[in-house]
Amino acid sequence: MRVVVFSSADKSRSEVNDVIRMFDNGLECFHLRKPKFRRKELEKYILAIPSEYRDRIILHTHHQLASIYGLKGVHHTRAHRKKKWKRFIEVKFSKISRKNLMYTRSYHSLSDFTNNLKVYDYIFLSPVFDSISKSSHKSSFKKGDITQVLKSSKLKIYALGGINPETAEKAFRMGFDGIAVLGYIWEAKQNPVDAFLKIKDKIKTLEQKMSVAV
Repeated sequence: MRVVVFSSADKSRSEVNDVIRMFDNGLECFHLRKPKFRRKELEKYILAIPSEYRDRIILHTHHQLASIYGLKGVHHTRAHRKKKWKRFIEVKFSKISRKNLMYTRSYHSLSDFTNNLKVYDYIFLSPVFDSISKSSHKSSFKKGDITQVLKSSKLKIYALGGINPETAEKAFRMGFDGIAVLGYIWEAKQNPVDAFLKIKDKIKTLEQKMSVAV
């Protein structure tokens, strides 16, 4: 199971050093989501990350920077998905300039979910559990419905929302391909890097137990 970390959405928060330390400790994928950042601000953030780690970053805004700095991919937000023609051109162009560029998106309702999304490398279901960063953002998913989708889906599906060590284990046992951590890392009183390592170690332990059982 892959562990993905989302940046905080806070424009003023200084978190780059923590993110670099997470990369140092094995973070494979970082979703850079700063909706209030202008291009220059986002560029400054990216340039603060050592070049050897930039191919682990997925952008949520200012997608053109992904190709310029050799990033991992881009995330299509609701705003991007509304601009269907622009998105089509973007995808077609990237297939020429960056064939390995990844694409992701989120779903907030199973009724909207479809398997016919070949353009996406993985998608998020959110919130699978009650959100930590947004107390009013409660999960409306039923475990049985999620399990059914996970079994039948040809897409890689990651759990987003309310992920901590306990819910990470639940997501693992439900069969998710990955988890995305946000509030547990940035909202908790503990050190963000320590929080990441707790999640990472939890998944590693679960995978080791499963391999022994098999």
